[in-house]
Amino acid sequence: MTRILSIVSGKGGVGKTTLVSNLSTSLVKNGKKVIVIDGNVTGSNLHIHLGIEATDNMVTLNDVLDGKAFITQAIYRHPIGFSIIPALLSKINYDNNNFDLKKHIFELLGEYDIILIDAAAGLGEEVQAAINSSDVSIIITNPDPASLVNALHTKKLLELKEKDVVGVVLNKVRGEKDEHNKKYVEEYVGLPVICEIPYHHKIRRSVYKKMPVVESDPHLKASRKMKTLAYTIVDEEVPKENLLEQIKVIILNI
Repeated sequence: MTRILSIVSGKGGVGKTTLVSNLSTSLVKNGKKVIVIDGNVTGSNLHIHLGIEATDNMVTLNDVLDGKAFITQAIYRHPIGFSIIPALLSKINYDNNNFDLKKHIFELLGEYDIILIDAAAGLGEEVQAAINSSDVSIIITNPDPASLVNALHTKKLLELKEKDVVGVVLNKVRGEKDEHNKKYVEEYVGLPVICEIPYHHKIRRSVYKKMPVVESDPHLKASRKMKTLAYTIVDEEVPKENLLEQIKVIILNI
């Protein structure tokens, strides 16, 4: 049975696409058949994170929504093992307000274990299309006031649409004095924090390298947190690390 999960936030720049690319990688490593959809048609960058070269003749989600292609024609295989349906800024049709993603995703059901949707930022039509297409959502935010306000608005939108939420991912955690902690975030947003991902400069570097950090630096604390989250969202137990792996974690995170 296919599970459709959207990663949403009310604000750009919180790390949504980074989380999606790393969850996709982690889920594939866990033996799942995964496809990720760039639901951010007017601000697409998932293909950039994953090192997929954009060309004018590439079939994308834009073409699917415009009725120019079937969704199965827009599927590309990433070397890591998951599939991706990209979107491209160069193919924006400003006259097309048809973001009925759900009817197209129907064709993918049964072919994959997990469909991950990288939703657009904000609360607009694209975001709502991603939410409407999903079984459940995860809200990602940062521990700062602006991000949390937007996370709360996103939660209210999900409630309005009567959609289930797995919880909140608190990203770019630095542990600084003025930063809002897990308890504050849970009380403010009214949802459990299911994962805290620490900030690390290697995450930003992985984006430049166009390779998910769970692949390039698997023993970083941030990578381990995202790998653990991948097990959590499929309701599977996290495997125990052997002694050698534990030593690597200690050394590489100093």
